[in-house]
Amino acid sequence: MKICFPTRNKNGENYGMLDEMIELIGREKQAIWLVGTNRMWHGGIQLTEISAPGSVLKAKTMDSTVTLQCMADGEVVAEHLNKDYQKNTYNSQTLQYSTTFVLVK
Repeated sequence: MKICFPTRNKNGENYGMLDEMIELIGREKQAIWLVGTNRMWHGGIQLTEISAPGSVLKAKTMDSTVTLQCMADGEVVAEHLNKDYQKNTYNSQTLQYSTTFVLVK
């Protein structure tokens, strides 16, 4: 079974070591897995120009964007994409979250 990280470097090559990717994810300002900046549970990773610099889709980079990839071989059985972050209030604090996912069997 093929197993890899979901992001690749700017050149489209897979990261060879977990530390390479974790170091980039640790630079994210809003949240890293497991805890967000609001000290609340954060069950995912943030992927922005900081942690996935080659994968952010913009009009001027449409042809050169490095796509995200599944971490293991499989078949996509469900997906849901949010256009915008959802908002809700918890303990008088406004939270933003995403229900975007891809389920691979």
